[in-house]
Amino acid sequence: MSFFKVINAAASGTGTRYPVTLGAMCELADMGIEINEMIVTSGAVIAGCVKSVFMSSKRMEEMACDVLPRDHLTPNLLPFGGQKSWFSMKGFEQAFRHYFGEKLEELSDPRLHITAKNWNTGENQVFSKGPLPLIGCATMCLPIFDMVRIGSDVFQDGGFGNNFPIDFKGWHDPRSYPVLGFRVRSAGAPRRRPAPKTKIDRLMGSLEDLIEACDREHIDDAYWARVVVLETSAPGLDLFMGPDQVRAMIKDGRESVRRAKLAGKLG
Repeated sequence: MSFFKVINAAASGTGTRYPVTLGAMCELADMGIEINEMIVTSGAVIAGCVKSVFMSSKRMEEMACDVLPRDHLTPNLLPFGGQKSWFSMKGFEQAFRHYFGEKLEELSDPRLHITAKNWNTGENQVFSKGPLPLIGCATMCLPIFDMVRIGSDVFQDGGFGNNFPIDFKGWHDPRSYPVLGFRVRSAGAPRRRPAPKTKIDRLMGSLEDLIEACDREHIDDAYWARVVVLETSAPGLDLFMGPDQVRAMIKDGRESVRRAKLAGKLG
């Protein structure tokens, strides 16, 4: 059985489950499948940047433990008003600069494109060049984090509006390499849910439904692409996760790619 040698890739938003996506990238590297260009949003930006800077799967796995949220988020003393929220992203900005560099256009293996939600225009914006530390923080900017200013506009999480940017136009040449989309989902989804016990349960379930519907629309539009589902039992938002949780998610990503290989999704 032959497999793709070179692909373009799109990765869905992950929350703090980005090690699942990174595990998929590690497995592809070990299989000898190269990624030419990659478009990422939200937490998947960490996986994309690690992949663009570090070649071996061993080094990528090591790096996943160096960019933990608990080590790079700082609680704000007065999280009120305007663009301030519960956590400052200055630590993440410094981490991006230290590990990945200053300019997005300098990442080349794969060439990386990042989406973020422009608060001022209401549009999802694709960045292919510009200040990487700010763009990286912008695409991960959930409402619990300070908003990020780039130029004259402020940005928030790229998952708002398009959590799976597989159908964005212009980030790759459709005549060049096949496109694989890597979508992180909870293991066993969709599944029957119990009736909500609290208003928070209902709100979170409704948000999941909206993301699912939005993802499905973008998948249907990207008729030229193949979608690989990356399943994990990890929660979508765990700001205090440690190395053990990271390694477990990397394993989930690797196993998901192996299943995709057996299903013929990789060539």
